[in-house]
Amino acid sequence: MFPTSYFQRSTGLILFLFLCSNVFGQTLADEIQKIFGPETPEQKQAAQTYQTAEFECRRSLESAPESAITKCDAAVVVARQLAPQRRIERSEVLSMLAQAFLVNRRFAEALPKIEEAIEIRSKDTAGRDDEGIAALLELEAITYYSMQNISKGNEFMEAAIKSYEGAIERLPSMESSYSRRLQMTLRRYAEIKKATGDTAAAAALTKKADDLAPAIAAASVQPVEQFRILNGVRLMGATGSLLTEEDLNKIRALVPAGAPPIWMIIGKPIGSYATLDWEVNVYLQPDFTSKNLRVGRLLTLSADLPAAGQFSASKTWKQTLIPYRYGQDRRSEREFQEVRSEKDLERPFKVVEIGNQEKFDIEDIARIIGFIRAEGAAAPAGAPRLSTNVQPWAIQELMRWNATEAEVHLVNPSGPGSQSVRMRFGTDGVSILQLR
Repeated sequence: MFPTSYFQRSTGLILFLFLCSNVFGQTLADEIQKIFGPETPEQKQAAQTYQTAEFECRRSLESAPESAITKCDAAVVVARQLAPQRRIERSEVLSMLAQAFLVNRRFAEALPKIEEAIEIRSKDTAGRDDEGIAALLELEAITYYSMQNISKGNEFMEAAIKSYEGAIERLPSMESSYSRRLQMTLRRYAEIKKATGDTAAAAALTKKADDLAPAIAAASVQPVEQFRILNGVRLMGATGSLLTEEDLNKIRALVPAGAPPIWMIIGKPIGSYATLDWEVNVYLQPDFTSKNLRVGRLLTLSADLPAAGQFSASKTWKQTLIPYRYGQDRRSEREFQEVRSEKDLERPFKVVEIGNQEKFDIEDIARIIGFIRAEGAAAPAGAPRLSTNVQPWAIQELMRWNATEAEVHLVNPSGPGSQSVRMRFGTDGVSILQLR
């Protein structure tokens, strides 16, 4: 018989895998709309309803699994009303409904939901060479193992591994990320083989997982951030400290007449848009300051290095993006100015306001940021923080989608990890629409 203890451990791992891996962005949605045409009013309404339904499904999976079937089934109903091209959304909530059946030990009901999710997601040029499908196949394997069907479980674990390997071959740029997920799957499969007495297969799978370490490590090496002050300007980020006095003078010449002086510059890694492209974010002294909030102007400039590593060479700087605003909220007794790192919890965040729509006023920004900070501090001390809790991380960006909806992007200052919180806001308060 297959060990029950393994089912209990593996269910948590697979749920974590799903809750973290299925990410889709507004940029992708915009590109899809260009291909398939605009959504109907009914489909747009379903998309808004979907945000809340998906969040409630995921929240119940984490915090109240006994109610997750009802919540996730409701999310699936909404997802079926979405525009045809929204395959990932439909696949995602079907997978979560399957997880709801799985954690409530209704295994036979989980299988058709997984198969439908796989079928929907497979309708793409990638076929089954896709990391999302690999995760679904592993979920199916875990379901069969839970039903004590070892041979079918093994079949789907092998299929998951093959799918990850195909995804890596198809998208070499994602090799590090996908290899990390494949490594985790191989280690789980090795544990299964060991639990069922096949020690030779377990050893082979463990070795295969170990052999992925160089691919994972190669892309995970990040430059060490340095900090320094040059002529009163704070320089930080991956490359900010490499700016020369000549660079700073040329950058100052690009600041609009009458604007406040430069406060700090964050240098980005080389090659964001081209091999030798060097981009920096230039934060001017604030236009508005209160006790716990500042708002100012943010310029994005870039220059081409003449050759790799030649940061000290003379170069031409130009503005590459329209000016944005930044916000900065104070969370301690430190002075606003005392930011020393791109990962500082009190680092400034970009304020993104699209097109000609209404801009945030100061009260909007203060209301939204205050809500995020209160939610981030809400989890009881010592209690495990769920993925559907707002994380107490650094704010990287605040974006306005329309008159009543905004999104905050958070990044973990002490390691990998990020979170996006979409909200409805107004003078009557702020509420979460979607968290991922």
